[in-house]
Amino acid sequence: MSSSIKSILVTKLQYHGDVLLMTPVFTLLREKFPEARIDVLVYKETAPMIAGDQDINGIYVIDKGWKKLGTMGRLKAEAGLVWALRRNHYDAVIHTTSLPRGAWLTRLIRVIR
Repeated sequence: MSSSIKSILVTKLQYHGDVLLMTPVFTLLREKFPEARIDVLVYKETAPMIAGDQDINGIYVIDKGWKKLGTMGRLKAEAGLVWALRRNHYDAVIHTTSLPRGAWLTRLIRVIR
């Protein structure tokens, strides 16, 4: 099956149980888009629990510790994340929380075409 979806970002900016419950989504995405790059954006403390998942290619993190860096340090860290995500040119973003941060991030990495 040929698809125009070559790269997908899944965001789950919640806690351990919520991230764990997302793992079947990774499997379904891999089945539907076997050739696509599937990346995940989670909070740093939840990343280890999905690190060995064979259905995802990359894990990006938001570190809550960035708040301790001060305004400029936090902006620099978050800008680095945005630039890293932009380089992947995602065709789709699946934002799985009601928090607006993922919607803003989607805009910043220019997924909406």
